[in-house]
Amino acid sequence: MMDLDAIELYCNFDFEPEIKKKYENMIIDLFNNMCPGKYFDNNMDSDMMIIIALYDISKKDYDSAIEILEQAIIRDSLRASCTLGILYNILNDKEKSIRYFELGANKGHLLSATNLAYEYLCNGEFDLFLKYNQMGLDNQTEGSDDNALINQGIYLWNVSKDYKKASDIFKKLVNTNYRACYEYAKLVGENNQKKELLIKAIQLKPKKIYIDMLKKITTNFERYEFYKKYNIKNDTFKNYDNVEFNCKFNLSRFSKCPACLTNKSHKIELFTLNCNHSFCSDCIKKYCDKKCCLC
Repeated sequence: MMDLDAIELYCNFDFEPEIKKKYENMIIDLFNNMCPGKYFDNNMDSDMMIIIALYDISKKDYDSAIEILEQAIIRDSLRASCTLGILYNILNDKEKSIRYFELGANKGHLLSATNLAYEYLCNGEFDLFLKYNQMGLDNQTEGSDDNALINQGIYLWNVSKDYKKASDIFKKLVNTNYRACYEYAKLVGENNQKKELLIKAIQLKPKKIYIDMLKKITTNFERYEFYKKYNIKNDTFKNYDNVEFNCKFNLSRFSKCPACLTNKSHKIELFTLNCNHSFCSDCIKKYCDKKCCLC
C-alpha cells in the first residue's frame, strides 16, 4: 500500500498541499486500487480532475491527462493551468509549457509565476524572469512556497556571480526544502558537498531526479553507507535504487579480507554480499560495486 510520499515518487509529480490535505483518502485509494472510473463524473470539482489527470500521467496516458486538465481550465482552475504547464514541460514542449504558466501567472497564481520565472531563467530571458519571480518574492509569508527564493539564488549564482548571496539563500533553505538542496547541489563544485546535499534532499523528499544525480557521483556501496548513516529507509524508492548489503561482524580474533588480504588483530566489520562472499568496506568500494569480484 503506497502512502502519499510513495505515490508522489511513483508518478514523479507533487500534489499541491491543499489538494493533499483535502483529498488524501481519494489519492491513496485511486493510486493503490487503480480505480479512476470510481471518481470520474460530470459533477467532480476541478481539484478532483487534477488528481485523475495526475493518475493518467503516472500511467503515461498523456492525451487523457491533457484533455481532463483542459476541461478543468475551462472551469477557470488556475491549478489545472499550472499542472498542464508542468506536464508540457515534462513532454519537452516548452512553448506550450510557458503559455499555460503565463495563463495562471497573469491571473495571480504564484506557483505558475515562479515556474514561469524558472523557465525564463533557463532561457536567458532575464527581464521576464525578474518580472515573474518578483511576484513570488513579494508574496513571501511564513509557510509559503520558497520557489521564488530558490530561483533568486540560482540567478545570483549563475548570472550575477554573487556566490555569497546565493549561498546565503540556499543555506537558509536546505534544512527544510528539498528543491533547495537539489538546486544547490547542481551549483556547487565540491563532490562531497554535492553528496551531502543530495542525501539531505532524499531525506526530505525522495525523488527520482535526486536519486539519479546521487547515483552518478557515488558507488552502490557509498549510497548504502549514506542510507545507513542517515537512517534512510529505501523501501519507498527501492525500484529506483535498491542497494542492499547484509552487514555482519566477523567474530574471529584475526580477520582477513579475501580481496586485500589484510590481517587485523581486532574485530572488523565485513559486509556479506548476496553470493555470501565477505569483504571489508574499502574493497567493496574498489572492486565490488557492480558485482562480487570473486564470482
